[in-house]
Amino acid sequence: MPVKSESRLVQIRAAQHPLLREFRQVLRGERKPGAQCPERILLEGPRLITEALRDGLQLEAVLFTPAGLAQQGAGLLPQLSKHVAVAQAPDNLFALASDTETPAGVMALARPPETSVEKFWAPEEGFYLAAAGLQDPGNLGTLARAAEAFGAAGLARIGPGVGLWHPKTLRASAGSLLRLPARDYPAPEAWIEDAQARGLRLVAAVPRTGRPPEAINWHGRVALLIGSETHGLPRPLLRAAAEQVVIPMQPAVESLNAGVAGAILLYAAARARAGQL
Repeated sequence: MPVKSESRLVQIRAAQHPLLREFRQVLRGERKPGAQCPERILLEGPRLITEALRDGLQLEAVLFTPAGLAQQGAGLLPQLSKHVAVAQAPDNLFALASDTETPAGVMALARPPETSVEKFWAPEEGFYLAAAGLQDPGNLGTLARAAEAFGAAGLARIGPGVGLWHPKTLRASAGSLLRLPARDYPAPEAWIEDAQARGLRLVAAVPRTGRPPEAINWHGRVALLIGSETHGLPRPLLRAAAEQVVIPMQPAVESLNAGVAGAILLYAAARARAGQL
């Protein structure tokens, strides 16, 4: 049952308030010992929250600033079930749970999308993106957005680095991570074992000496491997790759960041798979 008014609105007046502490814990990435995925994710801004509601994610709490409530409350409150905690905090307390310089005035806690191993690997002709060792949440979110835009079946995040559910990653994905099947792999070897067991051919993106995108066979079950701009791909992934792809560039340009390079290659792969290359 949706919330019909602001009658259930909880007023937060101290940093020690239990609900505000929950938001701050999720912002810091705290999770149960041994857990690879968080129990809850932080969605900041009306766009992400609206996307989450549209995609059927389970919201647990929504926090407004006074201005955020005035601007967004009329649109969001009627969409919230009676089980969602709704609160308001002054700007200085709201900022304690935000990682943006200019907070959007509304944020929410939600259960992350669940992607089982079976669902992730289900597409028989699936084209996958694997991102290894990325440190910049903007790049990882951009890759997720491009992967969804160009028809990837799923995104694997491999090894150390920024997480799939980091608030900045989620914002950069513009909601794509709420829909695109995604899984975390703690080490390259675990992902390689899964991918090879399912017959994927691996294509590694490299800064030099690879083949151009139009010379790559993108058909069938394929995974594009993207590493960080600083360190590139881990050696196990490079050794496992059947082909290496490079984006031809002017000599003065040393490299592209992972988000830009990945988007270009995802587009090239999508065109080839559609018979346009």
